Amino acid sequence: MENLVKNGTLIIAEGTCLPEALDLQSDAYGDRWRIVTNFEGYGLDRNLRQAGWTFVYKAQALKVNVFGFGRSRTIRKAFNTILQRLGPAEFNCLEITEAVGKNFLGFPYVSVSGHARLIQQRS
Repeated sequence: MENLVKNGTLIIAEGTCLPEALDLQSDAYGDRWRIVTNFEGYGLDRNLRQAGWTFVYKAQALKVNVFGFGRSRTIRKAFNTILQRLGPAEFNCLEITEAVGKNFLGFPYVSVSGHARLIQQRS
């Protein structure tokens, strides 16, 4: 499951309302989040628009660098840090635009960037 977090990964909030016609497949990622396994941002946006929904893209990128051993555990820490930085912002999806493992003076870390997204039905 952890290997699914890469560039283009969508992480959606548990219980997000979605159109019935959308065949979204996902795996659990923590208590309140799911990793979308059959769509990336562009494909999900296209399918939501066809169903009459919107997939709003928040322009401000969020980037964090987190030191740690074990790439999957460190990426999860980075994801949680991004969520804390977003605060009470209105969003129900996060699109990972970069997830890269790096080293600094022999210490491993991951650099994760993402954009908050909002899935909602058009009014």
